[in-house]
Amino acid sequence: MKWLLANKETLLNRDKGAFDPAKWFQFGRQVSITSGFGRKIITSGINRKPNFQLCKNPRTTFYSGYAVKPKRGISAEKLLRELNSEHMEFYIESTSRCLQHGWKSYAKSHIQNFPVVLSRVLE
Repeated sequence: MKWLLANKETLLNRDKGAFDPAKWFQFGRQVSITSGFGRKIITSGINRKPNFQLCKNPRTTFYSGYAVKPKRGISAEKLLRELNSEHMEFYIESTSRCLQHGWKSYAKSHIQNFPVVLSRVLE
């Protein structure tokens, strides 16, 4: 508690002063480490082409990038094929930011808006 009180001013100035003063002693952001566990397909935030990988061990998590967690009734293997398809490559080419040397942003906003034909991914 002594350290917190000694650093109260610094903690209040987090997020350019937009931090809730009533919560000055708490973590700045809610990050759920446990949300990375379970059945998932992972990818980096930048790729030259779609590069989604099936994480076969649900007890592992990941450090950086994005995860797609198939809902019940959705085949992870079929969804993986869709995410690594030419359709995804065209979609990213059309909607994503172009970075240097052919790299593209695979940000959450792009991935979550990718249209998947449900009949192609059902178990």
